[in-house]
Amino acid sequence: MNRFFLVPLLCSALFSFGSFSAAEPQASLWQQLAKTDLDYVYQQIKANHPGVLDTENPAFISWLEQGYKEGQQALSSVQNLNDLMNIHRRYFAGFADGHLYLQLGYQRNFVQWPGVIVQLRQGKTTVSSASQSWSEPLPAVGAELVSCDGLTADQWLDQRILPNRFNLPVLKAARLLYTPFLLKDEGVGNYPKAQQCIFAEQGQLREYKLVWRGTDESQWRAALSPYVTTEQFSFNAFGKQNYWLTIPGFSPNQTEQQQLKAVIKQLSELQSAEWVVFDMRGNRGGNSQWGRDLATALYGEAYVKNELKRFPDQSMAYWRASAENTADIRGFLPDLAQQFGKDSAVFAEFSQLTERMTKADAQHLVPQRLTKPNEHNKNPTVQWKAIQPRVHTKVIFLTDIRCGSACLDFADIMLRLPGVIHAGQPTWADTLYMDIRTVQLPSKLGYFSIPQKLYRNRPRSNNQPYEPEAEWTFSGDIQADAELKKWLSEKIQNNI
Repeated sequence: MNRFFLVPLLCSALFSFGSFSAAEPQASLWQQLAKTDLDYVYQQIKANHPGVLDTENPAFISWLEQGYKEGQQALSSVQNLNDLMNIHRRYFAGFADGHLYLQLGYQRNFVQWPGVIVQLRQGKTTVSSASQSWSEPLPAVGAELVSCDGLTADQWLDQRILPNRFNLPVLKAARLLYTPFLLKDEGVGNYPKAQQCIFAEQGQLREYKLVWRGTDESQWRAALSPYVTTEQFSFNAFGKQNYWLTIPGFSPNQTEQQQLKAVIKQLSELQSAEWVVFDMRGNRGGNSQWGRDLATALYGEAYVKNELKRFPDQSMAYWRASAENTADIRGFLPDLAQQFGKDSAVFAEFSQLTERMTKADAQHLVPQRLTKPNEHNKNPTVQWKAIQPRVHTKVIFLTDIRCGSACLDFADIMLRLPGVIHAGQPTWADTLYMDIRTVQLPSKLGYFSIPQKLYRNRPRSNNQPYEPEAEWTFSGDIQADAELKKWLSEKIQNNI
């Protein structure tokens, strides 16, 4: 099922203000609010998260306790709303799990920046945008950021940015996502802004004293990338005998469901194609059934099942059987019935799961299926024979750094099939904890998510991303449709 996850702290605000209220409550009231929220988050995770019962992942329990302890120790320093939010941000960032996220209602729409934006391009932290109206000297676009105040760009990211946002430095997608925040101040984390930075440009090292000024969040984002990726599901021609499928998510509303079903139908009716592009940009997941439907529409169900026999898969999913988790699954059954029908296998599977969870207790992990994985999966050469796909074509599986959850499940299928090329950017990564429900903070300042399911023996390991080969890695602005499509067209011509 795998409902979508959030790439942390890059989500739409529930509400926003330009600055803190001048009439803030006394510090002791903020401290009490922070303590109440922190205690509640800790208790909810402990009572409902499958990681608490996961003996194979002691790191989860370690951070659950250590992060909680650090948060408690920081309570005495809370003086205002921003201090409160930073305690919560750091606690959630430490889990490094896109399915265990915090969404705060307050998001600043007025931030500070020094006139330049840096992004990670081809392994270097380079200036991607520079203001044309800054009165002080600025490094040129393309200059490489070497260091600020004695710390290298990597050290800034590892020591100051990621611990307050998503603390998994080895994940390339996280480094790509958060590098622009090296030179942006929106109050996240308790550390000083950079003052003196050294840039490499035109073969020389030059030092700049940064002058920070305020700007609207929307203006900063426009400077980061002026392009907007389409949110429409679509099936379009892309040159001669090539097709471009836009699949921006797997959590469609009712209108989008009809669009997605139309794409699947068009795909199932496709008789021939040289190349098919699955454009997964912006897809943060949802229901993984949609991905399976897309794969079988193109290749045929028999072919997909047969090809996957080549890969050992002994994975099993287990659900934490708390009362809250059980109620959430029960409440989701009508949506499954509406999307896939009461006679569908997925509806029957979750109906039976709900019954088993109801009979268990919160200290048990309940298997999603009672049947074990097929015996042939222990030996991928058994029961495999050549089957022709419905359509012979080459496929480009195009991702950006937001591909996670059910998008990764779809990648698990597609990237194992012959003739499929991964292109674009590295994906995000999932822990083994999936399928979320959301819970409101007692302070009503926002909400957080709790995964309910644990995978065992999943072929894609804990927090393992997919990364395109260097030849198929796009180093430009992944949102720039014209530039991206020109690049892919050239790649296709060179690989015919």
